Parts: sequence; structure tokens; C-alpha cells
Amino acid sequence: MSDCLFCDVVDTGATAANRIAEFEHSVAVVHFQQAFRGRCILVLKPHYVDVLEVPDAVHAALTDDLRRLGRAVRAAFKPDRINYSNFGNVEPHVHWQIIPRYRDDGHWGGPPPMPETKLPLLPDAAYRAIAEKIRAEL
Repeated sequence: MSDCLFCDVVDTGATAANRIAEFEHSVAVVHFQQAFRGRCILVLKPHYVDVLEVPDAVHAALTDDLRRLGRAVRAAFKPDRINYSNFGNVEPHVHWQIIPRYRDDGHWGGPPPMPETKLPLLPDAAYRAIAEKIRAEL
């Protein structure tokens, strides 16, 4: 186990329940907080703290992975919009959050709350179902 949560996600492939897919330069996992149905994270495989450090070709591939994952989330869950965030303040490892937004999500018209309300964790079967639904659209 390393000091970086996302390096561990890449190394272990996340839990079987949360894993969506592995791409050449990234790994997609279901976010454990599902206040926004279908929320997931795309983690860059090599450890970089800032997108400006990422080699151009790798960044271009990561952008392609992000768009592919976003399209799959849109097809799977039919959100009204998708927000994409890349902060790295809590976990300093380049990653993108894919946050499906719905007109009835309680925060429509503004950014999703960060940090969001902590919801109870779902059973593995629920995460697995979300991952399978997105994976089917990749």
C-alpha cells in the first residue's frame, strides 16, 4: 500500500465491485459516493500531481479516455448534464471526476457540493450494477 490512494487504485485495480474499465493510460472506477447516480472517477495510471506535468501524448490519451467514459455514463444514465472536475486537493494524483447531473438532484443550476454530504456506502452489488451499466456502453 502506498501513500497515494489513487496509485493503490491503479495497482490493485480497485475493488471488483467498483472497477469499470482499464484503458491504456487510465483506470475508471465507480465513486463510492453516489449522491449523483453514475458518478465515477478516471485515474491516470502514472503518478503525476498536476496535469501540466503529464506528457502531451499521455494527456491526449487521457482526454480521449475521459470523453469515452463520459459518453458511456451519458448513455447509461441519461443525465441532463455531466460535470467534469479535476482538483487534486484531497488526492494529489491526476484524476477526473465524472459527475452526472439531474434536474432533480437538489443542486441543479449550480456546482455539485464539494465536499458533498457523506452518504452511507452502498452494498457491493449496487456498485457492481453501476459499473456494469457503464461498461456496457463503452
